[in-house]
Amino acid sequence: MDHRREIDRLYALEFGRPQELLLRGLGVAVGGAVLQEAAGWAAVLIWMAGYGLANLAYLAFLRSRGRICTAHDTRIAGGLFLAALVSFLWLPATLGTEDEAAVRITALSMLGCAMVFLIRRGDSQRWLVLAETAVIGLALMVLVAMVLPRIDSMAVRGAATGSGLAMLGYFAHAIWAGRRLRLAAEAAAYGSLQAQKMQAMGELAGGIAHDFNNMLMALQANLDFYRDSSDPTDRDRCIAEAAAAADRAAALARRLLAFAQRAEPAGRDRVDLCLALEEVRSLVRPLIPPTIRMRIAPPEAPVLVEVAQDQLVAALINLLLNARDALRLGGGLALETRPVRLTAPRPMLDGSRLPRGAYAEISITDTGSGIPDEILSRVTEPFFTTKPAGEGTGLGLAMVQGFTRSAQGGLDIASSRAGTRVSLYLPLAA
Repeated sequence: MDHRREIDRLYALEFGRPQELLLRGLGVAVGGAVLQEAAGWAAVLIWMAGYGLANLAYLAFLRSRGRICTAHDTRIAGGLFLAALVSFLWLPATLGTEDEAAVRITALSMLGCAMVFLIRRGDSQRWLVLAETAVIGLALMVLVAMVLPRIDSMAVRGAATGSGLAMLGYFAHAIWAGRRLRLAAEAAAYGSLQAQKMQAMGELAGGIAHDFNNMLMALQANLDFYRDSSDPTDRDRCIAEAAAAADRAAALARRLLAFAQRAEPAGRDRVDLCLALEEVRSLVRPLIPPTIRMRIAPPEAPVLVEVAQDQLVAALINLLLNARDALRLGGGLALETRPVRLTAPRPMLDGSRLPRGAYAEISITDTGSGIPDEILSRVTEPFFTTKPAGEGTGLGLAMVQGFTRSAQGGLDIASSRAGTRVSLYLPLAA
C-alpha cells in the first residue's frame, strides 16, 4: 500500500468536499435538535462536542503528515476514524427504539447513513474493516437488546433478532465485497503499471542502443580515417570530430543519469525566480524567431525556491524551445510564475498527487495546435517524441520530469487545439 496516497484518499473522502462537510454539520445539528426531545440538551451537547472533537483530531492528524507516510500513520488514522465513528453512533443507537416517531426515525436514519458511508469508504485494511463491522454490529445489538423487552411474543422476538442479524449480515457482505473490489482494482492497476514500465524499459533500451551505436560509428569512422591518413590537417579534423562524438555520448549518458536520478545529486541553491527568468530570457531570446511573440513575466515580488539553478534554467529553456517548435507558423508563447498554496493534493501528469503545501507555479503557454489526448500521457516517456526524425531525442520532457521529481515538485500539462500549457510546481523555500 502507498501510505501517502492512502492518507490523501482519507483526507479527500472525509474533508475534501466543502458541500458535504456543510451538509454533515447541518445533519448533526438538526438531528441533535430532534434527539434532545428524548435525551435532553445535556446529552446532545456532549454528543455533538465529542463528535466534533474527534473529527478535529482526525483532521489535524491527516493534515500533519509529511511527504513520507508509513503503515503506522495509516493505523493511527484508522484508529482516529473509529473514535469519530463511535462518538457519532452511541446516541442514535441508544435512541433508536424511542416511542416518539421523529426521534426514532432520526436515530435510525443516522445509523443508516453511517452504514452507507462505511461501505462508500472502501477501506482495504483488514483490521479496520473488521473493526467497522464490529462497531455496526454492536450498534445493532444495542437496538435489538432495547426493543426485545417490549415484545411479549417469542415469535416476534425471534423475528426482530433475525432482522437485526440479517441487516448486519448484508452490511458485512457489502463492506467486505467493497474491500475485495478495491484490492482487485489496485492489483490490476499495479499489473498494468508494471507492464507499462517493462514496455518503457524496452523502448529505453532500444533508444539508447540506437543513439550510442550512431555515436560509436562516428567515433570509429574518424579513428579509422585517422589511422589511414598521413595529412596532419585531416588527422586534426578526425581527432576533433571523434572528440565531439565522445562528448555527445557523454552528454547523452549524463542526461540519462539525470532522468533516472542516479547521478550525484546536484547542489541546491536558494534561487530567486525573478533572476532565474531573466537569465532564461537572455539565453533563449536569440533562439526565438520574429514570427513568435514571446512574453516572460517574472513575479511581482521575489519568489524563492531551493533547486539546482542550472537544472532549473535548462528545464525552462527546454520547455520554451518545445513551445517554439510547436509554433512553426508563428504565434505566441508566455512564461509566467506565481506562488500558489494547494489546500488539497493535486493530480499530476504521471498520475502522482502533489501534496498540499506552498509552491511556485511556473507555466509555459503556447498557442500551437496542441497535443493529441491519446499521446498526452506519453510525452514524458524517454525517447518518445512527436518531432520529425532527426529533430528530437525524446529526452527533453523526461529530463524535466526527472528534475521536478528530484526537487520534490510536480509536472502537469493541459492541452487543447487552442494551445498547450506546461506547469512546473516547485516547493517554496522555507
